[in-house]
Amino acid sequence: MNTQMLALWRTTASTWGATMPKARHIYQAVIRSALSYGAALWHQHTSNASKPKGLTAKLQKQQNKGLRTVLGTFKATPIRQLETESYVPLLDLWLNGRIARFQARMEHSGIAQKVKDACATSMLKAVLRLVGIKQYLAVDDLMRTVVGTSSMIPCNYDVTHLNIERASPTCQWS
Repeated sequence: MNTQMLALWRTTASTWGATMPKARHIYQAVIRSALSYGAALWHQHTSNASKPKGLTAKLQKQQNKGLRTVLGTFKATPIRQLETESYVPLLDLWLNGRIARFQARMEHSGIAQKVKDACATSMLKAVLRLVGIKQYLAVDDLMRTVVGTSSMIPCNYDVTHLNIERASPTCQWS
């Protein structure tokens, strides 16, 4: 991140360099993309009224630094003024939008259902591994209950005492 910020600082010097619109374009193309890398995994969704949480709060400082460089302002300039003047939305709200578009794309392509199924299947396999099962046999009722499909689970194993209801995978797609 420091390399990108230094490059932005070098291209937007006060006496020469890129104009504000071009500097903002560089900021959005280079720094913002670096800030948002992997956001679907680490970003915690926030509402309009709440402050950013987790890693987003730390990255907000990098955005502020970049916007000050783009606009050429002093440290005393309020952050909301920087975002307004540069036409750059709040980092946490922008990340919320990117993640919403990502999830919609995953749902539309059918990948989200495959992820849900994989999470449920791996959860069932983990439960069965915990009870020390070695041999496998198709038991449709249990698999329909847990995953929604039939698959292989242990033979010679009484699954009635497991009392398994619909498992909720630990995925964010639901």
